[in-house]
Formats: sequence, structure tokens, C-alpha cells
Amino acid sequence: MAARKTATLVLAITCVLLLAAATVISASWILRRVHAAYQKARMEELQRDESTARDLANEFEKIMAPRNDVMIHRGTMIGLVQASYKSTLSFAQLKIHYNEELVSLGWRYLREDPIIYDGHDYGGKQIIYCKPPYAASLEYAGGLERQFGSTYTIGFSSGLHKECK
Repeated sequence: MAARKTATLVLAITCVLLLAAATVISASWILRRVHAAYQKARMEELQRDESTARDLANEFEKIMAPRNDVMIHRGTMIGLVQASYKSTLSFAQLKIHYNEELVSLGWRYLREDPIIYDGHDYGGKQIIYCKPPYAASLEYAGGLERQFGSTYTIGFSSGLHKECK
């Protein structure tokens, strides 16, 4: 009887150990699969970011600034390419110039909004164009040109204007 209890106990312990080993192997397999899926998703995200950056840079390069405008700054981040310029042109002249440039390249006018700084309207304006999934914006500094150091900024973005998706 004691031998039978011992054999049953050994069998039970063996089953528990096999189950524990299977659980560890299974958990390890699951972790490897989850990690592989994460790595694949991250690589796809990086490729999309790189593709977006190339697309935005290409769109930026197609646009010609007015002849005598001087680029003050150019910046690039994930999902954004923009440049700021000094210009002697009025907002109306800049609006005409960039509308012709953008529309000729397939951009669609979306809207024009005043830009309010610290609760005040200094004459700043923003014009948004769409070429899904991207947006282009012309931001005119208005009366704050001296503080900003530039007359206007032209930018191309992904995800900043939901209407352009």
C-alpha cells in the first residue's frame, strides 16, 4: 500500500512538473511571439515615418518661395517640414503666390483663420490646404513679425489637421 501511495505521489509530482515545464515553455513561446509582433509593428511604424518624411520633404521642395524672400529657418520633425521667411510682400500677395503654387500641385484650399496670440489679434493669418493625408499651412506673422523674426512660415504636415485625412 505504501509503495502504491509513493508511486501515485511520484506520478502526481511528475505531472505537476511536466505541466509547470509546459507552462514555462508556453509562456516563453508566447513572449517570443509577442516580442516578434512588437518588433514587426515598430519596424512598420518606422518605415511609415520615413516614408512620410520623404513625402513631406518632396512636397516642400516642389514649392517655390517668392523671388526675393529670404529663408530664415528650416525645420524638420516627424510628420512636419517647415521653413520661415522674411518677405516684403503683403499677406494678400503671399496668399496669391502660394495659392497658385499649391493648387497647381494638387493641393485643395481648406480654410483661412486669424491667428490669435496671447488673446490678441495682431493681423496674423493661417491658410490651410489639403492633399490627403497631408496638410500645408501658410502662417503669416502680421504685427508680430519683428518678435518672430520672420514674415511667414510655410509648412507641410501629417496628422496636424484632421480634416486632411
